Amino acid sequence: MGHPARAGAFRLSDADRKIVVGLLRAAWLEGRLGLAEFEQRVSAAVAARTYAEADALVVDLPRPEPPLPVLAGWWRRSAALVVDHVLLVAGVLPLAAFVGGIAVLAVPVLGVAYLTVAHGSRSGRTIGERIFGIAVRSARAHGGRRATHGEAFGRALVLYVSLAMFLCGGVLNFLWPLWDAKRQAWHDKAADTVVVRAPSYPFERRRWLRRWRSLRRP
Repeated sequence: MGHPARAGAFRLSDADRKIVVGLLRAAWLEGRLGLAEFEQRVSAAVAARTYAEADALVVDLPRPEPPLPVLAGWWRRSAALVVDHVLLVAGVLPLAAFVGGIAVLAVPVLGVAYLTVAHGSRSGRTIGERIFGIAVRSARAHGGRRATHGEAFGRALVLYVSLAMFLCGGVLNFLWPLWDAKRQAWHDKAADTVVVRAPSYPFERRRWLRRWRSLRRP
């Protein structure tokens, strides 16, 4: 007996049927389908029960390309970077009470760790970037893929190296997105990443409560 989990055997949802009808309508408006064939396929789509039946109705039609992400502007990037580093410095201040000014050296170490974890995550964004609606993505596939933790680490490392050489030309790193075609700074180019507009996810109280309860379970 064959395995029942083939994708084509899965049942369609109402949302899936609306997508198929939308593809058929676009094809009719473009002149790829005549009115009679369009109406026939729409009727079949409404009556379809599985993915295999739906795929058969659009298999000979081109699928629209997903829209390319919008590159983030320099002001949003800069504001997010300032917010993140204000938070990092605020987190290090209690340490300064015990070790003095040497605590400042902890900022780049914590910064590299923080940016690596945040930019390598599924959302690809820090707290500051959530506030300003931007995210870091891999430049491959035109910014449509999340960055890896390796790319995020390389990006953060070059960022702090440029901070260390600020007076020797590091300022160019931060101004570079103003005239770069992909709005990349040097640390973006080194890690092959881009910064794109990405509205923050809405706060979902139930989802966060479920996470909190799962963490408290023994």
